[in-house]
Amino acid sequence: MSETVSNEQLDIFLDDVYPLHKAAREGRPEIVRSLIQRGLSVNKATYDLIRPLHEASFMGHCNCIRVLLENGAEVNVRNIDGSPPLADACAAGKEDCVKLLLENGAHVNPKLLLTSPLHEAVLRDNLACVKILIEAGADLHATDLHFGTPLHVAAFRGYIRCADLLLRAGAPVNAKKTHHTALHEVARQRDIEFLQLLLDHGASVNSLDNHDRRAEDMLPLYGSCKTTLTGLGSQS
Repeated sequence: MSETVSNEQLDIFLDDVYPLHKAAREGRPEIVRSLIQRGLSVNKATYDLIRPLHEASFMGHCNCIRVLLENGAEVNVRNIDGSPPLADACAAGKEDCVKLLLENGAHVNPKLLLTSPLHEAVLRDNLACVKILIEAGADLHATDLHFGTPLHVAAFRGYIRCADLLLRAGAPVNAKKTHHTALHEVARQRDIEFLQLLLDHGASVNSLDNHDRRAEDMLPLYGSCKTTLTGLGSQS
């Protein structure tokens, strides 16, 4: 049974410029439903094209997401940055919301503008969301406008568990972004465990970045990472 909403409660939200957005952001499904019944548009956009579904997704309010979708919210709508609600749910790290959006037709591989849902999930090191997206067919080769592939994101952040998930699912270990690979990223951090993970999955020690540097060229003269890469390079 839905909660009864008084006129006084509704007035608090109706005083806002975007009442439905406020209710969705605050996780108030009973208010969301009452406002929709009052005739407020479920797909009304702010000046930067944020819809109530974006708000609910970013805050991880599944009950609000469900009410919005039941009342005609566009599941793949984009904000001014090109981000759909699914990317917002991944940024929030709310796997239940991610599942709900996918079940209601959210595109796991929306056309890229800035980033993808998988990039967002990896960026937050959210293993559960990463796994859900991979199982839903997320594109492991997708390249965003900043990091590169999702594996580049994991390497840049030092998220070895995410990298392991991606690699086991078939992520391209030698994909390049401005010529550098995930191995270049990890070499910068001198993380021998992460380095070995990439090598175990076929990372090339001879790939050159845009400054004609191999991963080993980015390391100090001594250290376990340097020794490992130099030894492999000499065998090539």
